[in-house]
Amino acid sequence: MKKLFALLLALVMALSLVACGEKKDDTGDKTDDSNPSTGMELTQATDLVIATGGTSGAWYPIGVSIADTLTNVDNNLFVTSEVTNGGVENARLLGTHAANVGFVNSDTAYFATHSEDAFASEPAYELYGLANLYDSVLEIAVLADSGINSIADLAGKRVVVGTPASSASTMGWTVLSTYGLTDKDVKGSELSIAEGVEALKNGDVDCVFIFSAAPNSALTELSVTKDFKLLSIDEEHQKAAIEQHSYFSTATLSADLYTCTSEDTTTLAMPTLLACDSSLSNEAAYQFVKGIYENLDVISTSHAMAAKINLDHAANINLEIHPGALQYYRDALFIFIIAVGRPVTLAGCAEQPFYCASFQSSVRNGNAGSPPVLYSVVWSGTLRNA
Repeated sequence: MKKLFALLLALVMALSLVACGEKKDDTGDKTDDSNPSTGMELTQATDLVIATGGTSGAWYPIGVSIADTLTNVDNNLFVTSEVTNGGVENARLLGTHAANVGFVNSDTAYFATHSEDAFASEPAYELYGLANLYDSVLEIAVLADSGINSIADLAGKRVVVGTPASSASTMGWTVLSTYGLTDKDVKGSELSIAEGVEALKNGDVDCVFIFSAAPNSALTELSVTKDFKLLSIDEEHQKAAIEQHSYFSTATLSADLYTCTSEDTTTLAMPTLLACDSSLSNEAAYQFVKGIYENLDVISTSHAMAAKINLDHAANINLEIHPGALQYYRDALFIFIIAVGRPVTLAGCAEQPFYCASFQSSVRNGNAGSPPVLYSVVWSGTLRNA
């Protein structure tokens, strides 16, 4: 029944494309309107700041590439990249309008807009989503000769769980808790990625939790002088962690990720997003997102993870999507919204209720004044429950 409904809805969408692709002029003759003006052009120069991350991670080189590329494109955007301490700082910079665009992980986006966790003593920040770029992953590294072969073996060990209130810390302590380990069972250290890897190299710690794009440059550098291995999270504990945080997902790292690793590693992942502050205009948001997705041939060369940026998952964001970005996705992906008056359960959506619910909110907010009806979305030929 679901397949039949999907086929019927897709047919309606195809007919809508034909109907929308042509219109009549005053004489009654058909005119070609297949490439209409979006009304989203920037008419004056606009300076923007993008908050990235530390120089050892992926956010910095990708952010620099985005800034340079968009500045070189003739769209009246002039973008400057800034080195930061990561997602938590970026969210604060956006919330206080000290930056216009920034990299954040899904957990940070949620906490910042709900005054939770690291933001518990701060007002809920008004952030908007521009794009879901790719999944960052958790890497749990130990030296090859450490005798540590599983996460359970970390009891009594010195473990770097990331900087305070970071995504690495959230994910790291969550994983440890699924194995029954708390801060009383491990000697936790709160260091940056670079500091943690250096401590592992020098034998000052036994394990380092790294949450970033893979491969991580600090681990790549370590592999030149030290052999290390990555610990896997088994299926049972992956599920337990996802039950605690619905925006986690499973991931597998290939055996050849580093020169010293020889086995696939099962772990956890979480989306890396581009968010923006509330002052970003619709036109600037539209041109910013357009500049990224129409210049991926350049941006994708900035880091291995940048090659994973694509439109297929761009709007899977647990923030309200900025209206300008949403308009670009509609234009680029031929997103069509149909009021069906009842929920539509589709395969795949139940697995990601976090994103489905948020996209529903985003679509509704993108149609201000429309009644609170339920929608289905045809997105590049794929039905999703919005």
